[in-house]
Amino acid sequence: MSIRRNNRRRPGKYPRAADTFYHHRGVAYADKGEYDRAIAEFDQAIRINPDDAGAFYNRGNAYRNKGDYDHAILDYNDAIRINPNYAAAFYTRGNAYRNKGDYDRAILDYNDAIRINPNYAAAFHTRGNAYYDKGEYDRAIQDYNDAIRINPDAAVVFYNLGNAYYDKGEYDRAIQDYDESIRINPDDAAAFNNRGNAYRNKGDYDHAILDYGESIRINPDDTYAFINRGLAYWYKGEYARTILDCDEAIRIDPSSTEAHFNKGLAYAGKGENILAIENFDNAVRLSPDYYARTYIDNNQIALFQRTVKIALDALGEFISDTDSCDTATKEYYKGVWWLFSNNQVQARRCFRKAKELGYEDAAKVDQHLGNLK
Repeated sequence: MSIRRNNRRRPGKYPRAADTFYHHRGVAYADKGEYDRAIAEFDQAIRINPDDAGAFYNRGNAYRNKGDYDHAILDYNDAIRINPNYAAAFYTRGNAYRNKGDYDRAILDYNDAIRINPNYAAAFHTRGNAYYDKGEYDRAIQDYNDAIRINPDAAVVFYNLGNAYYDKGEYDRAIQDYDESIRINPDDAAAFNNRGNAYRNKGDYDHAILDYGESIRINPDDTYAFINRGLAYWYKGEYARTILDCDEAIRIDPSSTEAHFNKGLAYAGKGENILAIENFDNAVRLSPDYYARTYIDNNQIALFQRTVKIALDALGEFISDTDSCDTATKEYYKGVWWLFSNNQVQARRCFRKAKELGYEDAAKVDQHLGNLK
């Protein structure tokens, strides 16, 4: 006699394959950039299988791609709780902390990722980026070199290594690394632009102009490549070419303060002061809380009284804004304001106060106080 089997499923838990289904569908949505739909799928996967470290990890990635770093960190925490040797989760949590500007906590997570996987090139690279963000260029360079040792074909690591040497003022070393970055990826407009900056800072304006030209060829809508090439022409005294490049930058981005200011410098170099004033005025109006301070402080527009008045008005607004900066900085710029308002007694008082409060550029304060004796 044959045995009749009951093939009906008993009610109860979802089959384990269901969490995999939701997980994979979440990854598919994330790959399409549909992060909210991805998160909903990962929610389902985690509800079915709360021990799925990968689902927490991928949901964290979706939150991070949305810019929701706090939720991302919570999910990475869960992924690491479930799997304490999840190197990628430490790495991506480090990225989330770096996105939040918490570089020290990011470095701790990169340390753990590297401890688990000593050949994790991306972790060396991003730890280098965190050190770079902190201004610790030597430690950044060491990490970039380790990343290159593991993966010698990573153009972006050579690019960042070049940036670290550039910020140290070692322009020849920077150029060597930009060379490697360009060799690996000859379509990287930023690498040409930054190599151009290194050449320009060395005083090699012709090589700089060639590099800016390559950057523009690759990315003809890059405002800064035109501004930088225009500045190289300005250093060569080719003011008409500076003006042409500034015009292109302004065409791309009419709100570019640098382009308006550099165009003013070019007109000043040509002796066309009315056009110089017009462009300086535009620059100060576009960005009062930077350009007003910079121009007055460096006395770059003292000959153009109308622009000085605009800059002073803008500087007054900056000083009156309670959230614009710390007290020492405000006292310093109040001193600048009084100095250019021809009140030396008040200027001296403010500069002394700024010095007492520990204003960061003590040499500049001392210079002003020395001039006011």
